[in-house]
Amino acid sequence: MDPTVRAAVADALPGASVASVATPATGNTKRTSFVTLETGRELVLQTRAAGEGLATEVRLARAVARRTDVPVPPIVATGSLDGAEYVLAERAPGADLHARFVDLDPADRRGVVRSMGRWLAALHDAFEFDGYGPVEAEGDRLVVRDPATDWRAWLRAYVEGALSDLGDAFADLVPRIREAADAGLGDLPAAPPARLFPWDLRPGNATVAEGRVTALLDWGDPLTAARGLSLAKTAYVTVDWYLPGAADRLRSAFLDGYRERLALPAESAAERRLYRLAAVVSSAVDSRGRVTRPRYPELGADGAREFHRRHLLSALDSETHV
Repeated sequence: MDPTVRAAVADALPGASVASVATPATGNTKRTSFVTLETGRELVLQTRAAGEGLATEVRLARAVARRTDVPVPPIVATGSLDGAEYVLAERAPGADLHARFVDLDPADRRGVVRSMGRWLAALHDAFEFDGYGPVEAEGDRLVVRDPATDWRAWLRAYVEGALSDLGDAFADLVPRIREAADAGLGDLPAAPPARLFPWDLRPGNATVAEGRVTALLDWGDPLTAARGLSLAKTAYVTVDWYLPGAADRLRSAFLDGYRERLALPAESAAERRLYRLAAVVSSAVDSRGRVTRPRYPELGADGAREFHRRHLLSALDSETHV
């Protein structure tokens, strides 16, 4: 057994005994372990090097649970061990939504997507900031340190950062994307309200049981942005990611869910097009520089590149809502 797991459980729950530990097949910048205690209690332990954002993630998860109806696993304890920070949380019931999404009953699938739209609106309603950029924990508060106040400049930098990560797979499209982004910036408002941008809100970070989402997971590295960018990003990795034949109905369900809490932002066709383009560009490659794999079962390398290429071309050539 990993001694870090034993040490963290002992630190958080003195006297508790670990029965088993499992490591999930997928992961990100954090080290994750599924822990079962001798009592049968199921927990999730995540560790990350000190100062790399886990404290912010914990602060945000607690704030989401307190301010909204978004389902978030209860946090049991946090702490530090040997230069690393840890968080111990209850394990959410259910299975990985990513692996179950395509097999859901169509009505349940639309209900799941509708809920994700409603919860995104709840997050936008509950978290407003002074500007655009990375969110950090500052004592009991969540703040954007040195916030950008020029939305056009911030979005241009966001798109440029995503373009620099694309690599050779989409190199031929980069000049067109950059030209379209530059041309569209003038149509954007200078300073729309800065709301929470949970950029990784997707089925791969959710659990489902009996056709209903039981928890939204992974609040790491949060940003703030105009609402339209969040809508476009979440729609791409939820509505478009899995079932192309069902995308129109799922998009309607997603937007209907959002409207249950907030009106959609008033945007021009040019704004929507640019947000859609930014969403696809920033989703095509992961933090390790690998082309992301849509669908389930996931597409192979060639299929994934073609998927993103098709959506990039669509975003360049059409006026898409989200």
